[in-house]
Amino acid sequence: MCKITIGCSAKHQTIECNHEDYSNKTRIKGLKQLMRLLSNLALATLVFAAGSLWPSLSALGADPGDSHASNTVIRSVEVTAVQYREQARPVITSALLAYKAIMKLAFKVGGPVADILVEEGEAVTGGQVLARLDTEEVQARVVEAEARFNNASRTARRLAELYRQNSVSLGRLQDAEMDQNIARSQLQVAQFNLRYSAITAPVAGRVVRRSIEANELVSSGQVAFELADDTRGWVMRAALSDSHVARIDYGDRVNVRFDPWPLDTFSGQISEISEAADPHSGLFSVEITLHAMTEHGAEQKQPKRKFREGYIGRISIEPGVKERVIILPPQGLVSAMSPRGTVYVLNDDNTVSSRQIRIHAIDSKGVAVSGDLRNGEKVVTTGAAFLDENDKVHVVVSGQEG
Repeated sequence: MCKITIGCSAKHQTIECNHEDYSNKTRIKGLKQLMRLLSNLALATLVFAAGSLWPSLSALGADPGDSHASNTVIRSVEVTAVQYREQARPVITSALLAYKAIMKLAFKVGGPVADILVEEGEAVTGGQVLARLDTEEVQARVVEAEARFNNASRTARRLAELYRQNSVSLGRLQDAEMDQNIARSQLQVAQFNLRYSAITAPVAGRVVRRSIEANELVSSGQVAFELADDTRGWVMRAALSDSHVARIDYGDRVNVRFDPWPLDTFSGQISEISEAADPHSGLFSVEITLHAMTEHGAEQKQPKRKFREGYIGRISIEPGVKERVIILPPQGLVSAMSPRGTVYVLNDDNTVSSRQIRIHAIDSKGVAVSGDLRNGEKVVTTGAAFLDENDKVHVVVSGQEG
C-alpha cells in the first residue's frame, strides 16, 4: 500500500493505491509498445522483398511477347550501302636519295701525292685530271724498261743476221726473240703505270668524296675519289616487306616528296626489285629511278632544284595490281584485330546481324575491306558500337529520321 497526499489551499486529499498493481500496468504497456515495433519492422521487410521480386513474378505470370516489347530499346543508326570498287592500295615508305652510279677512282701505283686539282662537291668533265702522283720513280722504271727493250731488240737483230749466215742455231735465235718480246711487255707495263699515276674523270660528273691529301703517301688501289655519274641520274633504294613486294612490279609509278620542297611531287618508277631478301633484316631491296625532270622540279615552271645525296624522300608507290574492296567509315567497325574485323549489316526486318570482314588498309579516305558482304547490302556505321546481335534499329539519314 502507498499513500499519495495532494495538498491545496482549501484542504488536503489523500489517495490510497496498490503499488504492485501500478508496476504490472507499466510492464504490460511496455510489452505492447515492443510488439507494435516488431510488427512494423516485419511489415517493412515484407514490402521490400515483394518489391524486389515483383519483376520476376511479373515475368513469370506475363505474356512473353509483352515482356519482350516492354524491354526492347530501339536505337537510331546510320547505314551505308555496300559498293565494291577496284582500287590500288599505295605502298608508303621512305628512303635516301642517291646517285645511280658512283665510281671509286684510285691510282694504279703507289707513291706520294703531288697535286690535287679538284675539291669535294665540284663538278668535273670527262677526261679532266683530278690528282697526280710524284712520278719520279715511275718514270725511272719506264726508262729502265726502254733500255732493256732496246738491248733485247739489238740482240735479236744480230742473231737473226748470224742465223742467215748459219753461224748460230735456230734455238738461240728464238731465245733472243723471246727476250725481246718480254722486254717489250715490261716496257708497256711501265708506260701503263706512268699513265695511271694521274687520276682522270672517265665521265662527266661530280666529286662526291675525296679521301686523299697532298703529299700523302698512298698505296696501289687506295680509293682517292668517289665520282658520281651525272648521266645516270638519281635513284632511291627502299627496303620493303614481303607483303609489300608481292603487290608491286617493274615500271610501277612512284611519287616522292622531299622536306626541302614539301609542296612539290617528284615522279619516278620502279627499276629494280631484288630476288632475295636481306639475310639480316628479311626485307627486299627496291630501286626507284627518278625521272630527269626532277632536276628542274616537279614542273618545268619550277626553279631548278639543287639535289644532294642523302636527302630523305617520302615515297608512295602506286601498284599496278588492284584489289576489289569496299570503303567504309571507321565507325562502322565493331571490332578489329588485323587483318580481321566485324561489322553489322541491316536485315529486312530492321534487325542487325554481324559479318566477318578482311581489313586491307586504313587511311584518311576510310577503311578498305572485303569479305562476306554483297553489293547493295547496308552496313551500320554511326551507332554500330552500341549494338548487339539481332538488335532492332531505326535508320536515320544525315541526322534526320527517314
